[in-house]
Amino acid sequence: MTRPAWMPTPHNASRAPAAIAALASLAASIAILFGAAAARAEANPVLEPDLPAGAANGAPASRSAVLTPVSPGSISKTYDDSAFRVSSRLLDANGQPIAGARIDILQQVAETSRTQLVAQAISGADGSFSVLVPSGPSRMIDIAYRAFAGDPVYAAQTEVFESVAAGVQLRITPRRTRPTGRIVFEGRVLGTIPSHGVVAEVLVNYQGQWQPIRTPRTTGNGRFRLVYQFHQAYGQFPFKAGVREGQVGFPYRGGYSRAVEVTARP
Repeated sequence: MTRPAWMPTPHNASRAPAAIAALASLAASIAILFGAAAARAEANPVLEPDLPAGAANGAPASRSAVLTPVSPGSISKTYDDSAFRVSSRLLDANGQPIAGARIDILQQVAETSRTQLVAQAISGADGSFSVLVPSGPSRMIDIAYRAFAGDPVYAAQTEVFESVAAGVQLRITPRRTRPTGRIVFEGRVLGTIPSHGVVAEVLVNYQGQWQPIRTPRTTGNGRFRLVYQFHQAYGQFPFKAGVREGQVGFPYRGGYSRAVEVTARP
């Protein structure tokens, strides 16, 4: 569902070539060792530095443990409300609770392969636990238990997929103009934005239907600005900005801003 190699510096550069060669060989071995450890950590991070290698994680620790499935297995949230609480229960192969075990909560953001730890929980006497997952984009949340410190893989895992709607903001100035006046749209798509930006859209509600009138590309920080001129328009015009899902490097489903109304009068 990610983590640097050290290299020793010779204490005395004037040592014999054989000694220098030995040091170089040692440095290479250390680099390989740390590189391999980092690769394993990226794939399945071992985040129990306060437990000695081989120490049991919970009582009784079990490599045949089971985590009860999270229900529902997928949820939909808005950008402003993407944090959520996840609850489960850790049991051994005989259905008995595993108490005092550390549970890792990891996330894999949509359209990425990197997994990172975002929270941890400790199981109670009955094996149950509940933890708040911090806000984020659309992602797979993996709840994972490692039976013994240093184990290369998790003994039990369950997951929940969270789909998060994009957050979009829109500001229009002025809010009152002439039938042929100009207005300025300043918008922002919130959250994780790729460096090339995303394609947004500005819509107007005309005769009861939302219709796109412009499709600006945002900057790498999600902002866009454009000027629009009315052509003999009279009345009140609701506008909103939005962004569609499925864009490369954009881990959200589609979302829209609140409507902003502009009045065009002589």
